[in-house]
Amino acid sequence: MTTPFHLKTLLDSGVALPPIDLTLCATAPLAAQLAARAEAALAAPLVEIYGCTEAGQVATRRTVAAAEWRTIERGLKQRI
Repeated sequence: MTTPFHLKTLLDSGVALPPIDLTLCATAPLAAQLAARAEAALAAPLVEIYGCTEAGQVATRRTVAAAEWRTIERGLKQRI
């Protein structure tokens, strides 16, 4: 689980990263270019979560695959 700010900082650090299974990103919109960098560096899909404290997560998107959001009923099931 990460944020766009922390993800960019990690990727810019030059630290060798191990492959992982999945990255979740939230708190702010993620640029498609940064998502593509993360997926390449981590060898894993990256899924953004949209929501708020009061309602929880309400939508997701795989940023490198599509710009539109999918409601949570469809989002994670189709992407993972």
